[in-house]
Amino acid sequence: IIAKLLPLVHIFEEMRNILIYDIINYLQILKAILISFIYFIFGVMVFYWSYSGAKDRGTLINMGE
Repeated sequence: IIAKLLPLVHIFEEMRNILIYDIINYLQILKAILISFIYFIFGVMVFYWSYSGAKDRGTLINMGE
């Protein structure tokens, strides 16, 4: 069940289907893109959350000053 949360699993599964059955299932590719987009949004949110926390605590390194 954990593997279904990784976008590469869907891509490799679709590559295997193309090689064996010679059919393209666009739903698998769309799932991989959607999972990647969700991970990207989550990563941006975690970055901004940690950046604002470091900014509030004053632990950012002052570069160029």
